[in-house]
Amino acid sequence: MTHAILQHLWQSTLFALGAGLLTLAFRSNSARVRYGLWLAASLKFLIPFSVLTLLGSQLVWRSASSVPILSPSVVTVARQLAAPLATPVIAIREPVLNAFPLTQVLLAIWAAGCVFLLIRWGMRWLHVAAMTRAASIVTIEAPIEIRSSPMLSEPGVVGIFRPVLLLPAGIAERLTPEQMRSVIAHELCHVQRRDNLMAALHMLLEAVFWFHPLIWWIGARLVEERERACDEGVLARGNDPHTYAESILKVCQFYTESRLACVAGVSGADLKQRIEVIMRNRDSSELSVVKRILLLGAAAAVIAVPIAAGLSISGRASADTAGESAGGAVFDSTTVTAGSKETTMWLNVTQGKVSALRLPVRALIAFANATDSSRVVGGPAWIDQQLYDVTGTALHDTAVTPESPKRFQQMMQNLLTTRFAVRTHHETQPLDVYALRVAETGAKIRPMPSESLPSPNYQGQVMMQRNALMVAGGEISIFTGILSHTMGRPVVDQTGLKGRFSFSVVGDLTAAALPGDLHDQLGLTLEQTQAPVDVIVVDDAQPPVLDAPPAPATASTH
Repeated sequence: MTHAILQHLWQSTLFALGAGLLTLAFRSNSARVRYGLWLAASLKFLIPFSVLTLLGSQLVWRSASSVPILSPSVVTVARQLAAPLATPVIAIREPVLNAFPLTQVLLAIWAAGCVFLLIRWGMRWLHVAAMTRAASIVTIEAPIEIRSSPMLSEPGVVGIFRPVLLLPAGIAERLTPEQMRSVIAHELCHVQRRDNLMAALHMLLEAVFWFHPLIWWIGARLVEERERACDEGVLARGNDPHTYAESILKVCQFYTESRLACVAGVSGADLKQRIEVIMRNRDSSELSVVKRILLLGAAAAVIAVPIAAGLSISGRASADTAGESAGGAVFDSTTVTAGSKETTMWLNVTQGKVSALRLPVRALIAFANATDSSRVVGGPAWIDQQLYDVTGTALHDTAVTPESPKRFQQMMQNLLTTRFAVRTHHETQPLDVYALRVAETGAKIRPMPSESLPSPNYQGQVMMQRNALMVAGGEISIFTGILSHTMGRPVVDQTGLKGRFSFSVVGDLTAAALPGDLHDQLGLTLEQTQAPVDVIVVDDAQPPVLDAPPAPATASTH
């Protein structure tokens, strides 16, 4: 989750910086264009690129002779931009060795800042709402209701869906009729542009991303450009620039600016610069063909690149699945039943047969890809919650032996495709991991003599029960796989121990207790670090159609 948030933040930051650079190219054009760019930068914080990537990954890629729409290098960048949903990240458990709960502290600080801003703005909004209800109706012809309040700081539009124009009491005596009309025209521009709605959305983003200085800078740019856009609208309706500028100056002279961004007033933005622009009354240049192409190209790229990345991921997953099925390595018979009521979880490979007992689908995917469960990420929740007994039997494939694990893995991949509709692809992600190392006191396990192994290519076995973890004739890598499952994150072998080992760990096999048991019983330690990890991303999986459970064995009598 933390990885997804960080990905979204840097993507949104990069997008906002790009929008800011684009505004420089449109300095001589209408403020509406620049406002639109800043608004897009604001809304990007609300919509992750990964939403578009997920949409693209759901589209069916069927062209038999299709040409990639993007080069591999562009696709790689697009996948990085779309990382939060396209490459889901593993759920990381909290550190177990009395580590400082940094994540919880940061979450609490963020929540406190968010709640503070929401309460602060909520109280101001309640004040404005009460002032609106107490204001008296003014009989001025306008497309919206106009009210007058002695408590108001400046003219402003209040409300989002049923806007009301509030005027300070006595303003009609301070402004001439022409100046009054120009002030009302300015406020009506805010209503037509729905500026209060856009400002309220950005205020919500400011509350959520209050820690990000860029979100506040974008807010200031939005206020600046919306006021200039309304100035352009007032002058475009034929109002005299001199009269309009005087009306703004008088409002600023007698009243103060509203402190709530979603109450659109008349005195916002850089006043000196606004007056200079109003007095020049220079028509903003129309967008040239080049600038129109620039805008359309940028918009198309923002939408098309993440969708194309999703299509590429979907196509790659489909191709991987098709390649596995075409490999011809399949079991002659398979059975899938609901997990038995036993407490033991194990996976065993014998001559021509794979047997899995009470394993979740994530563990089966890990075995089929020669990795561990913590390196299998994404997928629906049921692949962790439902346990299955799975067997695959190869009656006629003489190449399938315990000494040929790759053949079994290929068969398991096809079994998962046909029985569970599993689709996956590979990604590399920087993840928090545990490094398995030898303790300072030295390792308490020793390699087995080669003559004691069943065969030179024997792969070993691992079994995990309620209070015991046993390894028989396996390398350390087979041990790190089961450790990764228990610790909830990848465990990387950095022991330097070579050979095959037989040992057991007895005790409360939980993430909290296991590091201590490893140290005391095996002379090994688990230390937290971070490393790039090749992960298997589950794009899709469907619950299987279960086979009938085997008939219970009956005792024979003589």
